[in-house]
Amino acid sequence: MRETRNAQATLFDHYAKYQFGRQLEKLSALLDDYPQILELVARDFDKPNVASTGACGLSLESILRCLVLKQTTQLSYHKLAFHLCDSPTYRAFARLRTGQSPSKSSLQATVRRIHPDTLSQIHRLLMSDWLAQDKGSLDALRIDSTVVAWSTTCCPRSCRRYSLTRALTKTRSESSRVKSAALVCKGVA
Repeated sequence: MRETRNAQATLFDHYAKYQFGRQLEKLSALLDDYPQILELVARDFDKPNVASTGACGLSLESILRCLVLKQTTQLSYHKLAFHLCDSPTYRAFARLRTGQSPSKSSLQATVRRIHPDTLSQIHRLLMSDWLAQDKGSLDALRIDSTVVAWSTTCCPRSCRRYSLTRALTKTRSESSRVKSAALVCKGVA
């Protein structure tokens, strides 16, 4: 069974006195205001018949905060693991225990277990409270889209034929224009 929250916060957590450090501090306070988010995340980590033995892994709170860090900074898992090991601000935000530094593979394995449906529920919860408290309106809303890897070389034959035909037609029309221009210059036409 995974811990939901770290039982005891460390006294040595501090955020850098820069703009990004202050943003992370405010975001951390926002996450603290919504403990029901951790209940949503806990559903993704419920495994029946699991013995409570083994190493003490990341808490659900730390996993969620690592996901938030990864998404806000657009870091790879490798670089996120480095920053969590190196930066006191990142460690304070992720609420890691003293001496705890997750590897890229453990970050990837735990963060990926949070389902998109759970993230959608968290988004709906935050947005409904945000709108109910009149903290904003939908008049100015920033929409972000996720980039998905897509192979552009794998198109159907008809698509390739059309592209080839279009390229040949363009080349032929350009060459005929050049020919006719050359003939006009010679006075043949």
